[in-house]
This record gives sequence, C-alpha cells and structure tokens, in this order.
Amino acid sequence: MEWSEAVEPEPQEPASGTPWSPIESITFAFEKVKEDPAGLLLPLIAITLIEATPSIVGPVLSTIAEVILGDDGGTIVGYAISALMTLIGLVLGSYCMAGSLVFALRAVRGEAYAFADVFTGTPYLVPMFVLQLITNAVTSFGLLLCIVPGVIFWLGVVLAGPLLVDRNVGPIQALKESWAFTDGHRVNLLVLSLIGCGLVLVGFSACCVGVLAVIPVLMLTWAHVYLRLTKY
Repeated sequence: MEWSEAVEPEPQEPASGTPWSPIESITFAFEKVKEDPAGLLLPLIAITLIEATPSIVGPVLSTIAEVILGDDGGTIVGYAISALMTLIGLVLGSYCMAGSLVFALRAVRGEAYAFADVFTGTPYLVPMFVLQLITNAVTSFGLLLCIVPGVIFWLGVVLAGPLLVDRNVGPIQALKESWAFTDGHRVNLLVLSLIGCGLVLVGFSACCVGVLAVIPVLMLTWAHVYLRLTKY
C-alpha cells in the first residue's frame, strides 16, 4: 500500500474550541453504545476475543507439551510455543487493532458501520505491525528507566494507530503526528488511561464478563479522543 505524505501538524485545540476532558470522551462513548448496544458491542467483542486467542491457546499448548514430554522436553517445547504465540499475537493484534479502529472511527463519526468493518485490517497489517514493534520496544525501554520515560512516550504516541489507519500514513509519520497532536493534553490522557484501567479492573471483578463490555467502550472513547484532538 502507498502511504500519503503528511505535513507535520501543529498542536491544536480540540475541534469544538472548548477544553477537552477525559469525562467528555467516556460519556460520549457510553451514550453512543446506548444508541446501538448490539451493533457496537458485538463486533468489538468479537475482534477482541480473536485478538486474545494466542494468549489463551499458548499456555494450553505448553501445558499439554509438558504433560506429554515431561518437565525437560516439555519446558523446551513450551518456550518455543510461547515465542511462536508471541509472534502470532503481534501479527494478529496488528490486524485486529486496525480493523477495530476502522470500525470505531466510523461509529464515532456517525458514519454507517457494519460488523464486517472489524475485519478490514489487512491493508494496514504491515505498517501497524511495524508501529507496534516500535511502540512496544521504546515504551518497554522507557519503563526500565524509572518508568516515567516509558509512560511519557506512550502518552505521546497514543494516537499513532488511529492516524495510521485514518490518514493512511506510515508508522514513523504517525508517531510524529501523534506526538504533536498530544502536546498539551498528556496530563488528561494520563487521567483517561488511569480511568480506563479502573474500568477494566471493575469489568474483571464481574466474573471477567464485564470486561467484554468495557473494552469496546474504551475503544470508542479513544476514537473520540482522536477526533477531538486532531479535528479529523
């Protein structure tokens, strides 16, 4: 696929001209879901479950290998299975993330959306995979440096995924644009991230079922954040 060239954006105020707040985006997402709960939740739940498959299958296969081959052989095979599942997880995760972003952005914009939209990640698979590798590597390295640098980096590039899909730009350009668009908003983005973590914990406390509803709401929340901060 061809990536469009994009002009380096200047930090901007939210589209409405009013200060953006995390509660605004969360409220928007909940109200959106109330309008069409099945149409919005089911596709995002489905793609989330598909994305989680390697992390579920991997431990099961490792346990089976250990039972059949014993401790020594099973451990070696288990490491191999874990490495393979990690790679598959990155690839599948990139595909699922791209598809879920396509769906979420259409829904938040008020455009027509369909269940099949979450399976439209193929054109963005390679650039999204590269983006994930860069983001995960730099964030992990930053977390090792007293945590704070990793958090700051992640907050700065949190819009890179939506930019890559929505603007059809390459991974590096998406990172650059995200860093510019999030300038001046990173404290609120941190607050939103903490609220999101709290909602996920509440979802898990409800026999893990609640998280299936929370994750789609958060996907729509971040899509709304993207539109508010970029004016796209």
